[in-house]
Amino acid sequence: MPDEELDKCESECASEDAVFSDIGVELLKSALRMLPPDYYDMILLNVMYNCSISELANVMNLSYEAAKSRLRRARIKLKKELENIDYE
Repeated sequence: MPDEELDKCESECASEDAVFSDIGVELLKSALRMLPPDYYDMILLNVMYNCSISELANVMNLSYEAAKSRLRRARIKLKKELENIDYE
């Protein structure tokens, strides 16, 4: 996953900074890098490009229910990755 893409997300999602202020941008980037590509894509499209579940389903060639489920699993995986990061 290219750092440029993560940097672009960081700069374009200033409103998201408040949500992740306790985590820190670098820790979030580390957790995102650990996601499988399909989960990463779902998170990126949903957060950075504000894609709805219907739009995600269309872009990813999935049913609505499959897209909803994959986004949920991606969020759960991201949360677990964030919990596993060493905050030294």
